[in-house]
Amino acid sequence: MTNKQQHGKKRQFRRHETHRHRRLQISWRKPRGTHNKMRKKKKGLPAMPNVGYRSPADRRHAHPSGKHEMYVESVKAAHAVSNGVAVRLASGLGERKRQAIREILEEKQDVVVINP
Repeated sequence: MTNKQQHGKKRQFRRHETHRHRRLQISWRKPRGTHNKMRKKKKGLPAMPNVGYRSPADRRHAHPSGKHEMYVESVKAAHAVSNGVAVRLASGLGERKRQAIREILEEKQDVVVINP
C-alpha cells in the first residue's frame, strides 16, 4: 500500500489572511495575536496543524512508493540492504561501482533503485 493510499491527500495549511495581503507568503506561520480568531479556532476559519493530522508511524518519512529509503555509497552497503526498500545510490559513484551495486540489488527481492 502506497503512502497516499494509507494516509490520503496531505492537507495544505496556509498562513492566516494571505488572501488579503500580497506581501504575505502562503507558508504556514502560527497566529500569535491575543484576539486572533484563527488561533482561537473559531468556526468557519481555516484549520491549524496539530498532532491529529500526523501520518501513520510506518508511513512517516517514506518514499512516495511506500517503501523506506536507504542510501548506498559502497558495494559493502549494497550487501546490507534488506528486502522491500527503496535504494538511493550516492552521486559520487563511478559507472563500474554503480553497475556492481545494481547487480547485487537485482538478486534481492522487491528492491527499487530510485536513481539508477
